[in-house]
Amino acid sequence: MTRSLLALAILFTACGEDAKPVAEKGSAAPKTTTSSPSPVASAKPTATTTVSATAAPTAAESASAAPSASAAASADAKPLVPAEEPAAEAPASEAFEALDKEIAVKASGEQKCSTKVLNGWFEMKCVEDEKLVRATKVELKGGFDSSRMQFDAFESKTARFVAALPKSGEKCQARFYGPKMHEIWLTLEHEEKGWKGQLTSNQP
Repeated sequence: MTRSLLALAILFTACGEDAKPVAEKGSAAPKTTTSSPSPVASAKPTATTTVSATAAPTAAESASAAPSASAAASADAKPLVPAEEPAAEAPASEAFEALDKEIAVKASGEQKCSTKVLNGWFEMKCVEDEKLVRATKVELKGGFDSSRMQFDAFESKTARFVAALPKSGEKCQARFYGPKMHEIWLTLEHEEKGWKGQLTSNQP
């Protein structure tokens, strides 16, 4: 009887020792499972780097847009009208008419007159206006060549003055007058940006 009890005790002891390794194997499995998510976590910095890289060119493109806008504004600016040797003959009225650009002559808009320069010649053309009386005569005071000038007036309603401009760019003046009107003085000067002028009721 004693021998039987001893054998049972040995058997239970052996079974208890075999259970320990099984428990250890079970505990090792969670370690392998918990270590697998680590590569997923490392993907976040990679995504952040990608976003930063794409944002940089966008900012650079925005910065480069300003010079482009400035270049466009410069292209739209009124071109220079140089002082040059006038053509042998005055351009035809149709040639002046086809010219879109005018030179800046103060008060020309109030007088309903266009002011243009083409091939070294100046044209001032004043249209009919019921509130305005046009000059019928012109007197050149300086700069203009009296031998290269045309003046056409129609019943104090319209007027067209064409004259060659001096190659030197010196100041030009002319006096316009006629019945029932106060005299008007035209002054043209050449500066860095080209010819410009003014119309005044008093002699400059």
